[in-house]
Amino acid sequence: EGFLKAQLQTSIGFQQQNNFDSSITILERLIAEINKGNLEGDLHYHLGFTYYRSGDNQKAIENLIKAVDFYKDKHDYDGLILSYCKLADVFEADAQHAEAAIYKNRSITLLPKIKRPYAKIYSLSVLSSIYYDMRKTSPGNIDSSIVFAEEAFRLMKEYGYYVKANRILNSISDAYY
Repeated sequence: EGFLKAQLQTSIGFQQQNNFDSSITILERLIAEINKGNLEGDLHYHLGFTYYRSGDNQKAIENLIKAVDFYKDKHDYDGLILSYCKLADVFEADAQHAEAAIYKNRSITLLPKIKRPYAKIYSLSVLSSIYYDMRKTSPGNIDSSIVFAEEAFRLMKEYGYYVKANRILNSISDAYY
């Protein structure tokens, strides 16, 4: 499993460098090899995330839903909330507001069950962004965006996890603006 995790990290590195083809190739090969192993949910999540970043929302949705199914079966709430948040993000970016709201609400319902700081901070950050994007449908969403962003920033300070602090502070600033 160590080798598979290393390959997963390699694919994430390619995705972060906008080398989507290499990332997708690695992830699809790993999914074909893994046969319901413990990393299956992570592989589908990252493949969905990569497809989203590459502009293929349909394949992103397909893989994120596979990740959701895996995480539900394993009662992996951290993976589940990350997948729900990314699905909400993809649907909102695709102007499918009703679908985005469904996954946003599922994410919010799961928040109390999330223990790992990264999963909670990332989820709060994405939820803030989704509410910000939904401000056009209801002006009250901007207040929700601020609430989620401020909670994410509070947790960042508490855990010393400042990787996304700039993004969170920009989100708060944009919402107030």
